Amino acid sequence: MLLCYVHTCRAVKPSSPNLNYLIIAGALLLYIAVYMYTISVDHRETQTALCITRQWLFSIGYDLCFAVTLAKTWRIYYIFANAAPNVKNLPKDWFLLVIVLVVVAVDSIVTLIGSVVPSIRFNATRVPDIMHPMTISADGITHANYVFDCLNHGTIVWLAISYAYKGLLQLVAMFMGFHVRKVTIKEVKETKEIVVIIYINSLTLILWVVADFVLVNYHDAYSAIFGLALLSGASVFLTFVFVPKMVKICTNKSKTSEEFSSSTFHSNPTVQNK
Repeated sequence: MLLCYVHTCRAVKPSSPNLNYLIIAGALLLYIAVYMYTISVDHRETQTALCITRQWLFSIGYDLCFAVTLAKTWRIYYIFANAAPNVKNLPKDWFLLVIVLVVVAVDSIVTLIGSVVPSIRFNATRVPDIMHPMTISADGITHANYVFDCLNHGTIVWLAISYAYKGLLQLVAMFMGFHVRKVTIKEVKETKEIVVIIYINSLTLILWVVADFVLVNYHDAYSAIFGLALLSGASVFLTFVFVPKMVKICTNKSKTSEEFSSSTFHSNPTVQNK
């Protein structure tokens, strides 16, 4: 709501506020996914549906946040690569939106294939609980513990393709971010914040890969690492995109108020005597 109120402000307007709405939507999906990745059910069909749902939340949420960041990075790189670009020919918000839609569409197709093709889709199966294999009841009876695992060989290959796509985009963003890290552009005032997001995001992407391919059988560690990466990733996008702008808005309002008070105090009004 605050963004809607101040989206025409000088500190906010150059950062494409309409695209920032997509970051908010993506972050909300990632926050919802945090909860979805920390729960499990004792029913095979329900667990299968849960695995598919949280994968969609993760993919769409991450794609929205990162695609906007990638598009903004490309715009800065475009201005940097063209030493004296024509202001009228600078990439518009609608063109950045096309980039976002393409990035999201490609990953959505990959996710859709992984959701409907029987040989690679998530399918919950009961496997022994590695972390807690046995439980002894009060009667001295030993019970074997099981958990549901949604992965199979085909799913792992599909996840590898999905992460390869995200990794490729990450490398492209890091390449452009490295070249524009010290660039200051009057028309775009969030270069440093975007570069920080890109580099921190590379760490969260590594955590997701480690969780999905190394810790998947250790469900407690998997949920903790994956959920923490989701939480920190969404928070990084929101923090570095919006907090600097809110600070600038508050600072500008404070300076404006001080200047107004100062000018009022030092003015010499003319008093008309009757």
